[in-house]
Amino acid sequence: MTTTNIPAVVNEEEFEVAVETVSCEDGWLIGSDGIVDPDGNIALLVSDDDGDKGSEAGHGLVEWLALCSVVAAGVLTAFRIFAPAFITTFQTQVINALP
Repeated sequence: MTTTNIPAVVNEEEFEVAVETVSCEDGWLIGSDGIVDPDGNIALLVSDDDGDKGSEAGHGLVEWLALCSVVAAGVLTAFRIFAPAFITTFQTQVINALP
């Protein structure tokens, strides 16, 4: 059975505490931006964005909302341009259909 290893992402202060904790244990590899456990799995990674500033998280939602607003503005513009012609044509057809 294989398991996926998902490393924890921490800030630099938490990383320094983790380095102090595992530095006296055998088999742990400590790098400048991560810690690897004795089995070869990445245990910790340092986040380079303090507090998720500039992170990609949530950007898809912002892009989706921006696209929806552009489409809605386009639909409203088209309605504003073509609605008077449709209303006039519809009223003419209804009036002509009356006996």
